[in-house]
Amino acid sequence: MKINTKDTLFRACANLLLVFGLLGLSMALVPSSAEASAAFPSSQFQIQATGTDLCVDIPGNNARAGADLWLWKCNGTAAQAFAFKDGRIVNPSSGLCLDVENNGRIGAAVQVAKCVGKDSRWHNAQAWRIHGRDLAVPGDRCLDAAGTHNSIRAEKHLEVNTCGYPAKNFRVISTGGTTLPPQPPAPPVSGSLVKAIVTAAEAEHDRWSLPNGRRYTERDSWATPVLRSYYDAAGWSPWNKRSDWKTYYAWSAAYISYVMQKAGATDFHASFRHFDYIKAGLNTSGSFRTLDPARTAVKVGDLVCSHRHSGKITYASVKRIAAKNDSIKTHCDVVVVVGSKSIQVLGGNTADQVDKYGGHTVGRKWFRTTNGILNKGKWIGVIRP
Repeated sequence: MKINTKDTLFRACANLLLVFGLLGLSMALVPSSAEASAAFPSSQFQIQATGTDLCVDIPGNNARAGADLWLWKCNGTAAQAFAFKDGRIVNPSSGLCLDVENNGRIGAAVQVAKCVGKDSRWHNAQAWRIHGRDLAVPGDRCLDAAGTHNSIRAEKHLEVNTCGYPAKNFRVISTGGTTLPPQPPAPPVSGSLVKAIVTAAEAEHDRWSLPNGRRYTERDSWATPVLRSYYDAAGWSPWNKRSDWKTYYAWSAAYISYVMQKAGATDFHASFRHFDYIKAGLNTSGSFRTLDPARTAVKVGDLVCSHRHSGKITYASVKRIAAKNDSIKTHCDVVVVVGSKSIQVLGGNTADQVDKYGGHTVGRKWFRTTNGILNKGKWIGVIRP
């Protein structure tokens, strides 16, 4: 049989083109990680909310693992500088990665956290990519600022939401920089800071006192601006969420954040949730450390923290929970007096045992110790400046 070499060659070329065409189509449908990250600049960049002068920012430049992010006026500081490395968005000055709490569930807060490997089950919370006009993590979850589109402003905390509307748009802007000035060193820890913490806690206790020996409570109209100042120090505004915010939200952690602010403790991880600064204290890079209560003799100026669950939770449990970016219900108080067999503490959103007044106020309590160590109870940590 006579073979038509021209016809055979034509068919071979056609088949080859078909293969390359299908291969190209499949590559277009399933982009590689390299293609997905191609839109990120090779230099450092800022992440800006489209149509505003606001950028993703680490509040107070306090770049510690677990620090929640917010929007702030774009200023080119280390708190707003990021780079794309190994499939993750990194803050170069701290070495921490842009991360989503709870592995990126809808509504979860965006934070900086220790960078995880690609084989970790938490990697989805750090695998950012350009998604149209948005930044996204796997699962169709995009960077978003809390609140509606017409309420975007400075200090709005960041979370993830379903991509597209209602999520706000963000864009990556190269700053061209390759190096950053180092972060300012943490303030030295000294007796003066401890004294300032105790003084601020006692001042707030006095502030809630009435001349007749009773105390103001959260329900009093007097408490409204005071509680708002506490929540401002914690970086949260609950009065935008519920009309009965004073009695609905526990404000003990906000009280602690305010005390630390007044004491000048700039290295403290302010939050409206106790567990946030308990978790931050487990990171040894900061000056506030969360220590094992079973091995730590309590000192004046410490925070003593307990859990509010029925089961048994230990210091070791807390470390595992924090490593998974989970959370538990907790409460912390400021230690103001240390005796031979007991300690005296001040805390917020509690009853005061001095005058037996039962309303929620800034209260004083006592706890027993043995050789300075807290007796058996629900203790999970001692945070020491």
